[in-house]
Amino acid sequence: MAVLTRGARGALALHSGEWLERPAFSVEAVDTTGAGDVFRGAFAWALLGGASAKQVLALAAAAAALACRGEGAQGALPAVAEVERIAMAGSLRTPAVRRNPD
Repeated sequence: MAVLTRGARGALALHSGEWLERPAFSVEAVDTTGAGDVFRGAFAWALLGGASAKQVLALAAAAAALACRGEGAQGALPAVAEVERIAMAGSLRTPAVRRNPD
Protein backbone atom coordinates (compact mmCIF):
# COMPACT_ATOMS: atom_id res chain seq x y z
CA MET A 1 0.00 0.00 0.00
CA ALA A 2 1.32 3.44 -0.94
CA VAL A 3 0.05 6.46 1.01
CA LEU A 4 0.15 10.19 0.42
CA THR A 5 -0.64 12.33 3.46
CA ARG A 6 -2.11 15.76 2.78
CA GLY A 7 -2.41 17.33 6.22
CA ALA A 8 -5.82 18.89 6.79
CA ARG A 9 -6.98 17.44 3.46
CA GLY A 10 -6.58 13.86 4.66
CA ALA A 11 -4.76 11.01 2.95
CA LEU A 12 -4.82 9.06 -0.30
CA ALA A 13 -3.78 5.43 -0.55
CA LEU A 14 -3.26 3.05 -3.43
CA HIS A 15 -4.09 -0.47 -2.29
CA SER A 16 -4.36 -3.47 -4.62
CA GLY A 17 -4.89 -1.16 -7.60
CA GLU A 18 -7.68 0.80 -5.89
CA TRP A 19 -7.47 4.42 -4.73
CA LEU A 20 -8.81 5.07 -1.24
CA GLU A 21 -9.40 8.54 0.17
CA ARG A 22 -9.57 9.27 3.89
CA PRO A 23 -10.68 12.78 4.86
CA ALA A 24 -8.92 14.30 7.84
CA PHE A 25 -10.76 14.46 11.13
CA SER A 26 -11.82 17.98 12.04
CA VAL A 27 -9.86 19.19 15.05
CA GLU A 28 -8.92 22.52 16.60
CA ALA A 29 -5.19 22.17 16.11
CA VAL A 30 -2.91 23.63 18.74
CA ASP A 31 0.28 22.42 17.04
CA THR A 32 0.69 20.12 14.04
CA THR A 33 4.33 19.28 14.84
CA GLY A 34 4.72 15.52 14.68
CA ALA A 35 1.27 14.79 13.22
CA GLY A 36 2.78 13.11 10.17
CA ASP A 37 5.03 10.98 12.36
CA VAL A 38 2.04 9.94 14.47
CA PHE A 39 0.10 9.12 11.29
CA ARG A 40 2.92 6.88 10.04
CA GLY A 41 3.36 5.17 13.41
CA ALA A 42 -0.36 4.46 13.75
CA PHE A 43 -0.48 3.36 10.12
CA ALA A 44 2.29 0.80 10.68
CA TRP A 45 0.71 -0.39 13.95
CA ALA A 46 -2.72 -0.87 12.35
CA LEU A 47 -1.33 -2.51 9.21
CA LEU A 48 0.79 -4.97 11.19
CA GLY A 49 -2.21 -5.62 13.44
CA GLY A 50 -4.21 -6.90 10.49
CA ALA A 51 -6.66 -4.01 10.02
CA SER A 52 -8.27 -3.54 6.61
CA ALA A 53 -6.90 -0.81 4.34
CA LYS A 54 -9.82 1.50 5.19
CA GLN A 55 -9.42 0.81 8.91
CA VAL A 56 -5.69 1.49 8.70
CA LEU A 57 -6.33 4.90 7.15
CA ALA A 58 -9.06 5.75 9.67
CA LEU A 59 -6.91 4.79 12.66
CA ALA A 60 -3.88 6.68 11.34
CA ALA A 61 -5.96 9.78 10.58
CA ALA A 62 -7.58 9.66 14.03
CA ALA A 63 -4.21 9.36 15.76
CA ALA A 64 -2.75 12.26 13.78
CA ALA A 65 -5.73 14.50 14.50
CA LEU A 66 -5.63 13.73 18.21
CA ALA A 67 -1.90 14.48 18.29
CA CYS A 68 -2.59 18.02 17.04
CA ARG A 69 -4.45 18.93 20.24
CA GLY A 70 -1.31 19.60 22.28
CA GLU A 71 1.93 21.52 21.93
CA GLY A 72 5.06 19.96 20.52
CA ALA A 73 5.79 16.62 18.94
CA GLN A 74 4.76 14.66 22.04
CA GLY A 75 2.32 17.09 23.61
CA ALA A 76 -0.83 15.08 22.94
CA LEU A 77 0.15 11.57 21.94
CA PRO A 78 -3.16 9.69 22.03
CA ALA A 79 -3.90 6.43 23.81
CA VAL A 80 -4.78 3.42 21.66
CA ALA A 81 -8.31 3.20 23.10
CA GLU A 82 -8.96 6.85 22.23
CA VAL A 83 -7.70 6.39 18.67
CA GLU A 84 -9.89 3.32 18.18
CA ARG A 85 -12.95 5.09 19.61
CA ILE A 86 -12.51 8.13 17.36
CA ALA A 87 -11.82 6.04 14.25
CA MET A 88 -14.95 3.95 14.82
CA ALA A 89 -17.11 6.99 15.61
CA GLY A 90 -15.88 8.82 12.53
CA SER A 91 -15.62 12.12 14.41
CA LEU A 92 -13.64 13.76 17.20
CA ARG A 93 -16.84 15.16 18.56
CA THR A 94 -18.42 13.45 21.49
CA PRO A 95 -22.05 13.73 22.56
CA ALA A 96 -22.86 16.58 24.89
CA VAL A 97 -22.97 15.63 28.54
CA ARG A 98 -26.38 16.36 29.98
CA ARG A 99 -26.27 17.64 33.50
CA ASN A 100 -28.97 17.46 36.09
CA PRO A 101 -30.38 21.00 36.48
CA ASP A 102 -30.45 20.62 40.30
